[in-house]
Amino acid sequence: RMDDVDPDLVDKFRKLLKVHEYHISAANTHLNIWQEIYSSTARFRVCSIYRDFFYWTRDAHVDRLVIKICVSTDHKDDQPSVYKLLGLIKRHPELAKTLDVSAIESKLVQISTELKAIRDVRDQRSGHWDMEKEPPLPNVEDIKKVLVILSEIYNDIYNAHYPPPPKVDFPFPQGFPIPQEMTRPPRHIILLDRQGKTHTEYVMNLLIEANPHVKETKGE
Repeated sequence: RMDDVDPDLVDKFRKLLKVHEYHISAANTHLNIWQEIYSSTARFRVCSIYRDFFYWTRDAHVDRLVIKICVSTDHKDDQPSVYKLLGLIKRHPELAKTLDVSAIESKLVQISTELKAIRDVRDQRSGHWDMEKEPPLPNVEDIKKVLVILSEIYNDIYNAHYPPPPKVDFPFPQGFPIPQEMTRPPRHIILLDRQGKTHTEYVMNLLIEANPHVKETKGE
């Protein structure tokens, strides 16, 4: 409960947390779409037919996912980053009383090399362009590792701020107002793996059906 914390501070923290979640989720969505477009031989062939659209589409998704990761890990105080969240928690530990801040900082150290590589892509390709040498390309495995750690950190912060509701061993009488903290889900998890079919899959399948000659043949 946040009854003993300045409500304006709580509101500021929760808004920041929500925007931070958006950037992590957006980066992951851009990554998923980018991967799904080329995820089979048939889809690759479709992209070759409509290359004037899909080349630039994939290029845009890469740039956006790189920028979203950089925003969520920026050290500037005016950005909705994990460092901004940690700074608030260090100054006001009551915002996340059960959070192990040192463990969170250790996780960030684990991905420091990958974050630097991603930031180099942002500085030399996605957000600017290096005229002196070939701009670096993003490493998909680096990005996946970073997103996994960032989602874990977000979940840790969220669940320290919103602790699981107490176990209720008795039913509330019909019509009795149930306290909000007892109705909130006990965990909040950013799903990095898509569940079921996606819009990208739907669109690509329509294009494959419209161009049946692109379908894989036996042995491919």
